[in-house]
Amino acid sequence: MLPSARPSDDVAVIGLGAPERIELGARFPVDVEVHADGETAAEVALYENGALPDVRHVKSVVLKAGTNRVSFETVSYAPGDLALEARVAPKGHDRLPGNDRFARVVRIVGKPRVLYVATAPGEERGSVRALEAGGFDVEVRSPDGLPRDAASLRAFDAVLLSNVPRARVRDDQQRPLVAYVRDTGGTLLMAGGAESFGPGGWEGSPVADILPVTLEGERRKDRPSLALALVIDRSGSMTGQKIELAKEAARRTAELLNPDDYIGVVGFDSAPTVIVRMQSARNRLRMDSDIGRVAARGGTNIFPALDLAYRELQLSRAIKKHVILLTDGQSPDRGLRDLAQVMNADGITLTTVGLGGDIQRALLTDLAEMGGGRAYFTDDANRIPRIFVDETESLTRSNLVEEYVGVRVAGPVPFLRGIAPNAMPLLRGYVATRGKPPPAQVLLASDLGEPIFARERVGLGWSLAWTTDTGARWAAPWLAWPAFPKFWSQLLRAHLSRETDDALMVGANVVGDEAAVRVDVSDASGEFTAGLTGFVTATSGDAPAITAQLSERAPGRYEAKLPLANAGFYDLRATLGDGTRATRTGHATFAHPFPTEFTPDDGNAAERLRPALVRTGGRILQSPGEALAATGQPTEAPEPISRWFLWAALALFLADVLARRLAWRRREKPGDLRGLANAAGP
Repeated sequence: MLPSARPSDDVAVIGLGAPERIELGARFPVDVEVHADGETAAEVALYENGALPDVRHVKSVVLKAGTNRVSFETVSYAPGDLALEARVAPKGHDRLPGNDRFARVVRIVGKPRVLYVATAPGEERGSVRALEAGGFDVEVRSPDGLPRDAASLRAFDAVLLSNVPRARVRDDQQRPLVAYVRDTGGTLLMAGGAESFGPGGWEGSPVADILPVTLEGERRKDRPSLALALVIDRSGSMTGQKIELAKEAARRTAELLNPDDYIGVVGFDSAPTVIVRMQSARNRLRMDSDIGRVAARGGTNIFPALDLAYRELQLSRAIKKHVILLTDGQSPDRGLRDLAQVMNADGITLTTVGLGGDIQRALLTDLAEMGGGRAYFTDDANRIPRIFVDETESLTRSNLVEEYVGVRVAGPVPFLRGIAPNAMPLLRGYVATRGKPPPAQVLLASDLGEPIFARERVGLGWSLAWTTDTGARWAAPWLAWPAFPKFWSQLLRAHLSRETDDALMVGANVVGDEAAVRVDVSDASGEFTAGLTGFVTATSGDAPAITAQLSERAPGRYEAKLPLANAGFYDLRATLGDGTRATRTGHATFAHPFPTEFTPDDGNAAERLRPALVRTGGRILQSPGEALAATGQPTEAPEPISRWFLWAALALFLADVLARRLAWRRREKPGDLRGLANAAGP
């Protein structure tokens, strides 16, 4: 039978041992250290995130005097921070219940999750396989599957948009994506293709604002990139399906243009009419209405209509000016060739489209050649919209570089570990962009000096630009490169918020009722970063946040101390910047088991004090009186006043008894007895 705990006994949890990082799904040991003043029975429980997973996390044990170790084994199936808390419940008396708990936080590391968004998922198979080979969990979705709230996006470590046009991603999907990067530390990578970056119409979008590259190439921001005039035959021969398909071609052309581009429509028969005056392509609703009112009638005369389009384009400040001419009939050709040459000399190019067999093929071919454009001919009116679309796409894709180019290192590249830079293959093409000013960085560039890979810190996260594609059109040599899986996974892994090479490394040691916080920071090349300023904030539940200024103690090492008022789990966030904006952030968690006064006495206090005694020449005092005597002052001890009242009461009692005794003896004298007898009679 176990002896019951003595009234002075205490039981305390003084330690909790577990690995700092645990692989997702792996079993790991947890050792709980329990101190007991004397032998007693107790239950020791291990809580995970505030709950008991099962009965195996509770053990009934017999604690011996001193330090005891109780071992558990557990497993976690969710990545992230896991809060472990050990609790002891002794069967008998416990002098200090406040030290019956001890907590700490461990990190469960799982595969990073990537949301891979693509319009043609099959074309991305090689790139997806490379990420999976690099240890990523990849989920492929179409643009419609892109979440519309930041909370859903937080389930992923990175989001990759592969050759996705802006038209497929609505603003209510873009804004959460920006918040996901800026506010939650997510990573966004936009990969190139014929429908990405500028050609994909992303300019002026919320996503474009956070990209590390500008999308207009060498274009000036105060000038539209393209002004396009459509000159459409509306003569009587175009009646019916022809004119309807011509109107459809005009509408689809307007939809393909960037919002800052300009478009105008001129209809002609014997005389020209401005159907849509030259205006921004963003006014599509008004254009649809104006184009819908076009009707076929009259003869065919191209020159006045082409001259009217020329004069409209002369007034435009666009960098590129172009005319698409559609006709199905015969027209006087006087002056047309000269006009095409003048237009070309003035920077306005001309493409011609001939419909049917009753056309002037030679004239239209000459006009296209002299106008610096292309000539299209078809007998099928259904092909007209496709021809207009192809021609418009060729215009808007002017910033596509489709030729073999080499890739060179343009800055410190932390993700090329184990990869020789001169071994990187050629590319078959990319989207021409320009790197934004610092803090954006261009790390890989083409032979022409344009970005291939660029990055920028945006709030807590990363925005990345990979201007070539991830499919076979441009990146086929890279997909066949044996080192591509390593390169591709290292590139992305280096920019995940939990694994990034140059994020702040934050840690905390709890000493007594104070947390000693340390923050290490280095740049992308591994060099320590000095001269930063910032602060650290600790929060725990609903308690007020605790904030302290970080001080630089050594190159790249910043420290602060935080007073801890309460026991429990703390969330720690550090921010360091260059004085004008936040440049680095870091996050950690730690636990404060219990206040210092609840720490059990292990009997070694004198031994712990000995170094201080040696340094100061002092000695250990055995009683408070010795401490007072050492100062030369008289030693006094308090004495209760109640005993004096007791002595006084006793003296009064004795005096009262004595007085009564003396009075009785006087009444017993002989004379008094005779008087009493006479009074009684015979």
